[in-house]
Amino acid sequence: MNPTTGNHFQAFYIMINAIKYPYPDSNKKFQMINDCAEKFDIPILGIDVQPPQAFHDLSLYYNYLISVLRLQKWIPELQ
Repeated sequence: MNPTTGNHFQAFYIMINAIKYPYPDSNKKFQMINDCAEKFDIPILGIDVQPPQAFHDLSLYYNYLISVLRLQKWIPELQ
């Protein structure tokens, strides 16, 4: 997925708590995601982050998550 032309906007989608911990124990949701990704040859990149419950407000969690994604260079830096 690439940013839109000229507007520097990047859409992205997240799945919160798609995998139950402790892993590597799998679950049905995770298996469905992997099966679909394999079918369309889409690589899945996973990261370990703090759970949303660790934050006082959900908006703080999203700010934290965006920061992690920017540090990993998975979404572009602010313009």
